[in-house]
Amino acid sequence: MKFFFLFFFFLSQAQALELMTYNLGLAKGFVDYYEERREPVFSNLKNSKADVLCLQELWKAEDREKLAKELAATYPYKIIPPIERAVAGSSPACGYSDLFGEGSIVSCMRTRCHGKTGREFTACIIGDCKKSLESLKKNNSYCANALMAQVGHSPFIVMLQLLQPFWPVDLYTYEGSNGLALFSKYPFKTGTTGMIPMRYYSTLTRRDFLYATLEADGKELFVGCTHLTANFTDTVPYAGPFANWEQENLKQTELILSKLESLAKGKPQAIMGDFNSSPVIPNYKIDGNFERTYSEFKKQGYLDPASEGSKPGCTICKSNSLNLPTDPDQLIDHIFLKNIDQKNIGESQVLMDQKIEINKSIKTNLSDHYALKVIINLP
Repeated sequence: MKFFFLFFFFLSQAQALELMTYNLGLAKGFVDYYEERREPVFSNLKNSKADVLCLQELWKAEDREKLAKELAATYPYKIIPPIERAVAGSSPACGYSDLFGEGSIVSCMRTRCHGKTGREFTACIIGDCKKSLESLKKNNSYCANALMAQVGHSPFIVMLQLLQPFWPVDLYTYEGSNGLALFSKYPFKTGTTGMIPMRYYSTLTRRDFLYATLEADGKELFVGCTHLTANFTDTVPYAGPFANWEQENLKQTELILSKLESLAKGKPQAIMGDFNSSPVIPNYKIDGNFERTYSEFKKQGYLDPASEGSKPGCTICKSNSLNLPTDPDQLIDHIFLKNIDQKNIGESQVLMDQKIEINKSIKTNLSDHYALKVIINLP
């Protein structure tokens, strides 16, 4: 109780900022009820009390434009980078023999995935057809990567895209979108906004890092927003430039950390996003995931209120209706802080964990992730 009294006393004496990171899960074909969840997600963001929003999985151009308009009055300052498509260097991406024949991916699709669409179809391809996908990766990794980049499309459209010789196929999901958006109630300093592109560190999905320095009543804060490579170790064959999915995630982390000091120039930092990296916290039944990435931020002196607070919680949880009961509870979303005294950092809190009713028989969470917020004090 004394801690909270002192913390809020400090807040009353200096500039308090509420920071929030949220993976929206607006991934059509991968997270269920995309159409039904979109408007409630936007509505909740519009009513958010946060001063700064780091959003992930805002993939589609029309969603980015719509949300920007809806938040314009509350969050007049934003970074939403244009979608940059990356396409195969030649067409077709796959040969007929890559996709058809005994034991092929198409043979598996016909026998195991027939009639399935959206998330069920995607899950079938990376689950039931994993052996065929592994074989395709071994024989033609270029084709395998292009196949997985078509997530969300119908099986017919997928095959057409891969085999047609007239135009190159996308190499990243969602037409090359990085899914990121950074919103602020406070202005960004001129010349301090930008993006660290990670195209050559990205397989399957484009990964990048947005950054800016905001000014709040004469105080400055360097903010970053990112979404790093997910853990597909047990589901999707790795066809990228590194050893595996974990190393790709780590390389992205090392790239970001190598740039931060020169970009932040000693200012307080808040590095937010879905890092797909969770520490192990046995007492609170939090499972680990790509822990090396998490430890790299800790080694560089970053604080993590979500895991260091009095009661850490998961942000991607098996209790979430959009996840499976067999999924692990993990804390993969973070707001890493640096150059901010511990006494000026409040408790982290999980938000956006409510359910919505989409029809009389179905209630669902807003996203497959919960949001994370923390209040900091800039002296």
